[in-house]
Amino acid sequence: IRQNKVIEYDIPDCPDCQKPLMLKHICTPKGRANVHGYQSQWLCQNKGCLYEKYNYEDMNEIMEELKK
Repeated sequence: IRQNKVIEYDIPDCPDCQKPLMLKHICTPKGRANVHGYQSQWLCQNKGCLYEKYNYEDMNEIMEELKK
C-alpha cells in the first residue's frame, strides 16, 4: 500500500484583488525568447485581474520556501 504525503503550501494572494496566485514554470531558456532569463511566474487566478510577476528563481525553489 502506497500512501501519498500531502504537502501544504502557503500560497500568496494577489496584491491587486486578494485572490490566490498560481505559480507557473517557464521552460524557455535565457535567450532571445526569454531575454531576462526568468524561470517562473506568478499569475492571478481571477479572470478579471491581469496581475503577473516574473521570477528568476526556479519553481521548485519557490515551492520549497512556501512549505508550511
